[in-house]
Amino acid sequence: MIRKIIEKNPNTIGILLTSSEVSAREAMDSGVVGYLMKPVDTENLVLELSRALQRHSFRLCMRHAARIIQETTNEFREQFNSRNTKATI
Repeated sequence: MIRKIIEKNPNTIGILLTSSEVSAREAMDSGVVGYLMKPVDTENLVLELSRALQRHSFRLCMRHAARIIQETTNEFREQFNSRNTKATI
């Protein structure tokens, strides 16, 4: 179920609360960013949430940077191709 949720919305941050080591390993394979064993300690929960948000923020920044690089590269190609076309005429 977790895998389906994350596949439908890749920006979902999944943290699993579990009492089973097996389900925790399976959850990590399915795309959650972390897991906590029950009973959950409040400090560990806050720490795991903080880590998850940091990873998510980093991922968003990297996607944004990649988009800017792609757009800039495309603009340079267009300008270069435009100048080369004019030079041959």
